[in-house]
Amino acid sequence: MFSSSSRWMTGDWGGLRTELLDKGYDFQFSYQSESAANLRGGYDHDHTARYTDQFNLGGAIDLEKVLGWNDANLQLLITERSGRDITNDRLTDPRTGTIGSSVQENYGRGQTWRITTFAYQQKYFDNVLDIKVGRLPIGSDFDSTGCVFQNNSMCGGLVGHASTVWYNSPVGQWGGRIKVNFTPQIYGQFGAYEYNPTLLDSNNGFKLNTSGREGTTYVAEVGWTPSLGAAGMAGKYMVGGYWNNATANDVLKDGNGNFKQVSGQSADQLDGRYGMYAYARQQITTFNGDAKRGLSLFTHYSQYDKRSSTLDWQAQVGAIYAGLV
Repeated sequence: MFSSSSRWMTGDWGGLRTELLDKGYDFQFSYQSESAANLRGGYDHDHTARYTDQFNLGGAIDLEKVLGWNDANLQLLITERSGRDITNDRLTDPRTGTIGSSVQENYGRGQTWRITTFAYQQKYFDNVLDIKVGRLPIGSDFDSTGCVFQNNSMCGGLVGHASTVWYNSPVGQWGGRIKVNFTPQIYGQFGAYEYNPTLLDSNNGFKLNTSGREGTTYVAEVGWTPSLGAAGMAGKYMVGGYWNNATANDVLKDGNGNFKQVSGQSADQLDGRYGMYAYARQQITTFNGDAKRGLSLFTHYSQYDKRSSTLDWQAQVGAIYAGLV
């Protein structure tokens, strides 16, 4: 069933996949599973294990090959999540909930089918200008760090963990971004995305209208992606910020500036929410000159609007070694 001699795990299907790719059609299907157990401790000391998974179905159409549109493509990603999470079932006190993230990152945002990405991308001037519009997760383009850890607190865009207005995959919203590649290694980009909390509902995975929209999230980012040394050791450095113009509740104060939990009055109404983030990752070693293998170090920081968020900031430091064996 699996092919070790092909670029694809299941082989070339008798040449069909190469033929489709040459014509501009790149179909993709993937499956990811994550399991976790509470070997000891947690709110519920009953030992058990929990399993979650995610299916991804989609791909890209090269519109230059199909329709003759230069440097244009259409992207589609449909996701499905299912399973249960050890964090909710065993680790967390149900009376208080948790501020922390799930132990299994592909749990959450509804165990359901969703249109995660449905976007048109157009490039101009030899990729200097890059425009993307459609149904998109913000974290697919901004604060985009990938996901190599199972724990959600170490996975993907850190901003989406506590900002309350920033939705990472698998939740997509209508929006777009404009990116300018000043050099092959230095870029700047700006985006605007629909803020619609109803998109989090499990039964709205294929919702295409904007009913329930409360505002817009604006994001800006600058970045540097160097390749250092003769081996070309990869690095990624970026800093960005966001502003959301929807009305928000103060998590602590009422309209008179008093603690709302004491006064019993309604929360103060805020005229928006904001935050920033910074990320740095650099490969520092190779294996026999092979830049695909080696040690990388990273750090990640996110600052939230503490008036509207239960977290003030988050920070990460870590290391990743690729190609250990």
